[in-house]
Amino acid sequence: MPRPSLRGASPRLRFALAAAAAQTLIAAFAAASWLQHGTGAAAVVLFASWAALGLAVMVGSGGVDTVASVSSASVGPIGEQKAPEEDPETAWIVKRTALLPLCQIAVGAVVCGAAAVPFGFTVAEGVAIAGGVGGAFGTLAMIAVGAYLSVLCGVLAALIVAVPALMLWRLAGRRGANRGPIAAMALMIPLVFLLAVGATLGVGEPSGVNPKSTTLPVLLTLFGVDLADRGYPVESPAWLWTARIAGLALVAAGVAVFRSGRSRRRRH
Repeated sequence: MPRPSLRGASPRLRFALAAAAAQTLIAAFAAASWLQHGTGAAAVVLFASWAALGLAVMVGSGGVDTVASVSSASVGPIGEQKAPEEDPETAWIVKRTALLPLCQIAVGAVVCGAAAVPFGFTVAEGVAIAGGVGGAFGTLAMIAVGAYLSVLCGVLAALIVAVPALMLWRLAGRRGANRGPIAAMALMIPLVFLLAVGATLGVGEPSGVNPKSTTLPVLLTLFGVDLADRGYPVESPAWLWTARIAGLALVAAGVAVFRSGRSRRRRH
C-alpha cells in the first residue's frame, strides 16, 4: 500500500501514532531511572509500557476486529461465511510498530553512550549483566528480548481478552440460531488460558523433569488421580478446580462448535 501520510490519516493511524508517542515518552523516563538507579519499579513500568503498546496497537489498528470477524465467520452459516477483506493499513501499522522497541533501544544506547563521558552517566550494577563492551551488548540484548516478550504479552492479552469481548459484544445485538456456536468460539481461547494457568498453579511438578513428560501426569491429576507420591501433589485446590471447570467448559464449547459445523454441512 502507499505510505500513509499524517495529512488525511485515518483514525487508526492517528491512534497508533499517539500510542507510540506516549509509550516512547513513558519508556524514556522509566529506562533512565532504571538504568541509572536500578529501580525495580521503573523496570516494571518500562516493560509494562511495551506490553501496553502491543495491546493498544492490536486494538487500535483493527487487528482485534479482524481476528474477531474471522472467528465469527468460521462458525457462521455457510452462505454467510465471508472472511473480512485484508486491510493493508492494519498490516502496515503492525509491521512498523514491531520495529519501534528495537529503534527505542538503539537510540537509548546511543544516548547513554553519549552521556557517559561529559555527564558521568553510568549503568547501575544491578542492571548490567557484566562489565565492558561485551557486558553492554549483552545488557542491550537482554533488554531487547524482554521488550519483545512484553509486546508478545500485550498481543496475547488482546487475543485472550479483547477478541472474545468484541465477539460477545457483537453477539449481544445479533438475532439468530447461530449465537451459541459463536459464543462458544469466543470463550474457547480464555478457557484454554484458564486451564493452563490453573493446571500450572494447582499441581506441583518434580524438578529436573522434561516438561513434555509432565503433561499426562498433570492431566491425570486434574481428573482426580492421586499422583502425589510421584511428585505431582495438589498445591492449590482452588486453582485445581479452576482448571477442572475450565476444562469441562472447554469441552462443552468444542462440542457446540463441532455440532454446529456438522449441522451446517448437512443443511448444505
